Amino acid sequence: MFRESGQSIELTETNSDLPNRPKAKLIENFTETNAKPQVVDYNLLKQIQSINSLPSESLGHRYSSLSATEAGFKGSRTLADKDALELTMLLASNEEPEQMPEYDLETILSLLTEKQLMKPGIINRLSTWIGVDPPERIKQLEVRLTKHIEQGNELSITLLAALAELNSQQNKFSVDFDLMRPLEDAEQTLLPPAVLDQIAVLNRLNTKESSLALHKILDFMTEYMVAAREDGLRNSDESDLYGPYGAQGLYEEFIGFAEREIKKTPNYLLKKHWQDALDAEEIMFAEDATTTLKEGALGNVIGGSVDQNIYAFAHQQESQALRAANNISAGNHISHPVLPLAPGYAGLYEHGSLKTIYKQDQLSNTAVTKQEEQEWAAKNNSADEYIYDALEGDTWKHNASVSDKLAKLQNIWDFLKGSKATERKFYFDTERIDLANLHPLVTAEILENNEKYIQQHKNQQTPPESITEEQYAKEFFPLGERDDNAKYEYRYLLSLQMRKRFEDDFKMPVESLSLWEQRNFLSFLETESVEEIKQLQDFIAKNGHEGLRAFLSLEFDPAAGKKILELAEKIATPEMTSILKQYSTLVNYAETNSTELAKEFMADNEQTSFESAVFEGLLVRAKDVLMTAHRRVIKQGENPEQVINSTIGELEQESPKQRTVSGCFRKTAELLADREPGSVEITSLVRQNDEILNELKQNNGLPMFLRALTSRGELAEIPEIHWRVDRGLEEYRLRFGLDIEILTQALADPERKKILFEFGPGCGKSKLERTEQTDGRWTDIAMADKLYYPLNGFVNAMIDWPKLEKAIGIKLSEADQEILSDMLYKVVMIQDRQTEQDHFEYHTERMERLKNNPNAIRQILAEIAPQLPDISIVPTTISTRDDKGNVIYTYKRDIKQAKESSPALAKAIAEIGDAERINKYVAEKDAFEAVPAYPAGIIVGDFSLIEALKSEQVDLAIGVRSTVYKYNQEYVDFLVEMTDKLSSDGLYIADCVRDNDGWYYRLAEAVEFINREQAKQKNGQADYQLNVAVILGEGFPGEDHRQEKVPSALVISKNKDYSQLIASNLDSGFEIVALEDLVSEAGKVKYDVAGLDATGHTLQKLEEAQGVVTDAEDELAIAA
Repeated sequence: MFRESGQSIELTETNSDLPNRPKAKLIENFTETNAKPQVVDYNLLKQIQSINSLPSESLGHRYSSLSATEAGFKGSRTLADKDALELTMLLASNEEPEQMPEYDLETILSLLTEKQLMKPGIINRLSTWIGVDPPERIKQLEVRLTKHIEQGNELSITLLAALAELNSQQNKFSVDFDLMRPLEDAEQTLLPPAVLDQIAVLNRLNTKESSLALHKILDFMTEYMVAAREDGLRNSDESDLYGPYGAQGLYEEFIGFAEREIKKTPNYLLKKHWQDALDAEEIMFAEDATTTLKEGALGNVIGGSVDQNIYAFAHQQESQALRAANNISAGNHISHPVLPLAPGYAGLYEHGSLKTIYKQDQLSNTAVTKQEEQEWAAKNNSADEYIYDALEGDTWKHNASVSDKLAKLQNIWDFLKGSKATERKFYFDTERIDLANLHPLVTAEILENNEKYIQQHKNQQTPPESITEEQYAKEFFPLGERDDNAKYEYRYLLSLQMRKRFEDDFKMPVESLSLWEQRNFLSFLETESVEEIKQLQDFIAKNGHEGLRAFLSLEFDPAAGKKILELAEKIATPEMTSILKQYSTLVNYAETNSTELAKEFMADNEQTSFESAVFEGLLVRAKDVLMTAHRRVIKQGENPEQVINSTIGELEQESPKQRTVSGCFRKTAELLADREPGSVEITSLVRQNDEILNELKQNNGLPMFLRALTSRGELAEIPEIHWRVDRGLEEYRLRFGLDIEILTQALADPERKKILFEFGPGCGKSKLERTEQTDGRWTDIAMADKLYYPLNGFVNAMIDWPKLEKAIGIKLSEADQEILSDMLYKVVMIQDRQTEQDHFEYHTERMERLKNNPNAIRQILAEIAPQLPDISIVPTTISTRDDKGNVIYTYKRDIKQAKESSPALAKAIAEIGDAERINKYVAEKDAFEAVPAYPAGIIVGDFSLIEALKSEQVDLAIGVRSTVYKYNQEYVDFLVEMTDKLSSDGLYIADCVRDNDGWYYRLAEAVEFINREQAKQKNGQADYQLNVAVILGEGFPGEDHRQEKVPSALVISKNKDYSQLIASNLDSGFEIVALEDLVSEAGKVKYDVAGLDATGHTLQKLEEAQGVVTDAEDELAIAA
C-alpha cells in the first residue's frame, strides 16, 4: 500500500496531498458465545461435486457447525449445508446459468445477500456489470453497500467473496477502489461468526477451488487492513497506532482469527498467505536493537512486512531500469514494477498482480549509458551537492519514533520540494550513494526521481506493445486446454508475494523457468501440505531446474508430482539425475522439432496439421519415462539402477516417430483417467487415431512400441486358458449371430463420421478388421484394462518351422503346427505335470516373466522342454463350473492320439523335448515382432471410467467377453452409465448378459436396469424412449447347461428400435426378443427361465428382482 507517483507519505503528520477519509466509528468488540459447536464432515465436503447434485431432503442433516476443538475459532450458529458449500461451489464454476437476464445492480446485490442458494455465475455477472463503466458503477456499488449495512445487515460470506473477487480484478477495471469502506461506519461486528465459520471451512478443505477462493479473500482483507492502518495513522493521534479502529476494531478481530487459523490449515500456500496477513500487522517504531524483523522487511513502515512489498523493493533497481529504458510510465517502479517474468518475457505488475506481459525482444534493457549519466549529473547545481553528504551522514530532523534511516526520507522530500520551488532539476549519481545502506523507501525516491529525469531528458522510444492474452495463453497452455480459472490461477501464482515465497523456499529465481514450467509447478504447490513441501524442497535442492522441469508431466497426470517425489526417495541421486536429464532432453526435442517431425506424418496431406498431436505425443512419451520408472521401482520393487539403464537403452533405440506414436497411444489410452464426469469428447481423437493407425502399419514401428507398452504394464499374455482374445469379427458373429460389418454399413451416416466404441478388444484383431472394412465412416475406439495377446499365436510365430522340418526330415501340416503351438503355450501356463487335471493351477512365475518381457519365452521353453515327450493330455479352451462354482476344464485335447495320427508331429515333439535342442528352433528375432497385438485407438482403464465421457456421444457400442466381468450392482451401474453415453439414436450390443461358460444369465440385473431408467423418466431426468431386448441363440456345447436357445446378447437402444433391423440380419438359430416379453409372466409360457442354468440361480435372482418394489426416489438414491 505504498504511494502512487506524485504523492508523499508523512509518517508523523497529516499530509494534505492525500485523499482524506472520514474517521470510522469504533466497532463493537467481537464476543464469544456459548453456543455448543458441532462437527462438519470435511471428507464429505471434498467429495461433493455440486450442491445441486445432492437430493434435497438430504441437505438438512449432513452439516452443522464446526467444532471448537477441531476448528479453534468462534462460532455461534449452526453451519447449514448451503453455507458450508456455497462459496466453494460458487467460485469453482464460471458457467453462466441458462438465459441469465441482464441484472441491474439492485438485483445482483439482492442475489448476493438473500438467504437462498446462490445462483451460478452471479459474481461474474457483477464483474461484467461493473466493467461497463468501472468508476461510475463502483461508486454506485459503494452507495448500495452502505445502504445495505445501514439497514442492519451483516456481511455474508458470499458478499465477502464478491468483494474479494472484484478486488482481484482491479487491473481489469483500471481503478483503485476499497469496497469495504461502506462497512467502516457499521456499529456491529463486521465479521460475524457465520462468516468466520465459512472461512474456516475453506481453510480446511484443501481443494484447488476452495484454496483459490480463500486466497482472494485473504488478499482483500490484508490490503484493506493495511490501508486502514495507513488511514488511521494519518488521521489520528500518534499515540493511537490503530487509528479510529482501536484495539477492538476489525483489524484486531481479523488478526486474532488469523493467528488461530494459521495453525489449522493443511495447505502450504495458505499457511504462507495467513502468515502474510499476520506480517502486515508488524509496525515497529521503537528503535530496539533486540527487535528482529522478518528478513527483507521494511522496518517502521505499515505493510513493510508483506511479501509483495518486500519483493517489489528488493527488485526496485531492476524495475526502474526496465521502466526507464522502455518509457513505461504507469504508476512508479514500486506500485507498477516491470520485472523479468520468464526466458524471453517480462511482466508489468499492478497492486502486486501480473497485469501485462511483454516479449523480451520488444524491450530495451539499457536505460541510459554511463556517459549520459555523467553528463546529467554534471549539470546539477553545485549548491545541491549537499544531498550526498546528508544521505551518508546524520539526519537533519531526528524523531525518536522513527529510525535514522527512514528519517532520511524527510531529507529527500525537503530536498525535492526545494528543487521544485526553484525549478532546478537534479539527477542523482547513484555511484556516489551507498544505496545498500539506505532505507528502501529512500532508495525508491532517488530512483523515481531519476526515472522522471530520464523520461524528460532522453528521446524515448514508443512504449512496447504487450502481447495479447491469446498470445501468452499459448505460452501458458501450449497444449491448448485452458480456461479463465486457469488464467487467473496463473496470475495469482505469479504475483509478487508468490514469487518471493517461491524464491525463499526453493532458492531459485522464478524467471529462470518458462511460463509453461511455472504454471505446472506452481499449480502443483496449490494443494501441497507443509510437510510435503519439505520433501519437495529437498528434491529441488538436489536436482535444480531439471528436477523442477519434470513437473511438466502434471499436464498429463495429476498424480505425477507425488510420483516423482516418491521415486526420488527410493533411488540414488545419480540415477535420478540421469532420468531427469532424459526427460528434459525429450521435452527439449518436442519443443524444437515437432513442426518438422509432423511433416513426416503428413507427407500425403499437406493441408492438415499434425503438429499438435506430435508435440503431445513426444511429451507424453517423456512423461512415461518418469512414470514407468516409478511403477517399476515403487510398485514392482525392481532394482532402480537396472530400471534406469533399461529405460535409457529403450529410448536410445527409439526413433522420433516411434516415440511420437507411443506417446500418442498413451494419451489416447489415458483419455478417461483423472477426468471429471461428462467432460471428455471422443471426437477430439478422430484425426490422431487415424494417423497412429497408419504409423502402426509400418512393420518396423510396432515392436518397439509394444516394448514401451510392456514396460508400462499394459501389454500381457492371456491370464487364463479359456480367454480367447484373438477374436475377430467372426467371434462376434458366433456370439451375436450377427455380422458386425453388415450392421456398421446399415448404421453408417454419409453426412457425419459416427463413433463406435468397443469394450474389451482383446488383442485388437476385430478392431483392425473393422478399420479395414468400414471405409473411414466410423471413429473406432476401444477400451480395455490392458492389451492382451494370445499365447498360441505368439508361440507359433516364434517357432522356426522350416528349420524344425529340416531337422525331422518331414513337413508339418498347418494342423500339426497348430497342435504343437497349442500344447506348448498350455504347458507354459500350467503348473508342471498338471495338464491332465480338470482343476489345475497356473504357473504364475513363468507368466509374470512373460508379461515383463516376451523375450523370456526362450528360457521358458528350455525349462519346459524335458516334460514335452511325456505330455499326453492338455485342456481345451472350453471351461465349465463344478458344483461349487469353480472353473474347471473337463474337455481335453488328446496329444497322444494326435502323435499316433501324425508321425511328423510325433517327431517334432521328440526333437524339441530337450532343453538344449529346443532353442535351436526358436526364431532369431525380437519376440516383440511376434506378439499378435494391434493397439491403435485403445483406451486403457476400467470400464467404469466411461463416466468421464460426455453424454450422448456413442452411436454404436459392442462388447464380447468383456463387461461380463462386472457383477451385480456394478454391472447395473455400468449399463446405466453406458446408456447415458449413447447418442439420441445410439445402440449397444454385448454378450454380457451371459457368463462366459453359461454359469449364470444376468436377466435380473437387466430388469433392475430398466427399473432405474424408468425412475429417471419419472423424475424428469431422462426424456428418451428406451428399448431393451435380448438375442437368443443356441447354447455353446460344453458350456451352456441348455443347448437350445439361451440369452446370448443384450441389446439397448435410445429412441429408435433396431429389433427389426437386427432380426433381418440374424443367422439361422438366433432370434431377438424384447426383455419384457422374455421375463414377464406371459413370456414365461413361451420361454422357460427355470432351466437356463444348472443351479437355478438365474431364476432365483430374477424372481427377487421382480418382487422388489422400489419407488423412483429410492432408485435415484441407488444411482447416486
